[in-house]
Amino acid sequence: MSASQRVRSAGTAYAVGGLLWLVLATTIAVVYGGDPPAGSSAFFASQVIWIILQVLLLVGFFGIFWSGGVRGVFGLIAFGLGVLGHLAFLASEIHSLFIGASSDLLAIGALVSAVGILLTGIAVLTAKRWHGWTRWMPLLTGLYPFLFLFPFLFIYGEPNSYLIAGWGLLRLVLGIAIRAQAAALPAATSPADVKLSQRGV
Repeated sequence: MSASQRVRSAGTAYAVGGLLWLVLATTIAVVYGGDPPAGSSAFFASQVIWIILQVLLLVGFFGIFWSGGVRGVFGLIAFGLGVLGHLAFLASEIHSLFIGASSDLLAIGALVSAVGILLTGIAVLTAKRWHGWTRWMPLLTGLYPFLFLFPFLFIYGEPNSYLIAGWGLLRLVLGIAIRAQAAALPAATSPADVKLSQRGV
């Protein structure tokens, strides 16, 4: 698989994950106003979907790396933290499925994910490999929780399902932005070439 095909597939995976997030969180907000009742069939069904979409987001996030969107030591560290955040979110959703209720680890997963994506967004801007509106999407996706989700949680003591859905919308657009980077890569570009470019060679 060429680098352009790999990035396009990653972007598609991230966009689909974001779309599932948006639809699921919105549905939960409309029907339940929050999480489905702990231990209910609806809760377990929603958790399976959360896990699937988190896997799609984790895989799709690598499109930023494969596109050459991050460079140098800072870029690699920032991207690594972004991957760690996606893994933490996935682990917290799996834990929720096993205990049949929302895990306390979800807050940690959300925080680590937000920090990782935010730093990756800064790395994408400094690398100057993405152009136009797409170059801002990793940063905006990372900023969103700090501007909306976390302040609401701090003020009211509980998350807002509609704001959670909004983060899914941004992830959907980020997936489209990742996919758009495939057009800038030659079809024959190898992953080794991309790795060299990320090291500034």
